[in-house]
Amino acid sequence: MSTLPRLILTILALSLICLAFGCEAKGPKRYDRWGKVTYKGQPIPRGTIHFDPDLHAPNDGPQGYADIVNGEFDTRKAPGLGSGSGKYFLRINAADGIPGPEAPMGKALFSPEVLIARELPTEGVELTVEIP
Repeated sequence: MSTLPRLILTILALSLICLAFGCEAKGPKRYDRWGKVTYKGQPIPRGTIHFDPDLHAPNDGPQGYADIVNGEFDTRKAPGLGSGSGKYFLRINAADGIPGPEAPMGKALFSPEVLIARELPTEGVELTVEIP
């Protein structure tokens, strides 16, 4: 038997084993989050947004995160990871986008980071976050 048919049979056998024993991703369900973040009415030039589950309330979830670039974030893009649903805190760090030697995203626009409580649905959703 030549190499190509053996390779195909091996791949098929491994696929059947995975189906039989369940090689699917385990763990809590994640949902994509995307949208816009403004500070004093202006898009945040650079930053990060984390979706932290409220540990004092029941929710189904893992933490999620995304980079903020020109006021927009999207957990579907790398680096990023969707979050669970339920009660969450949106933890936001923001910078002016002018990189320096010790601040690759630039100077912080506010300190400490901002926490905003939000109820996140069990579906992907666009969010608008306004920081006064």
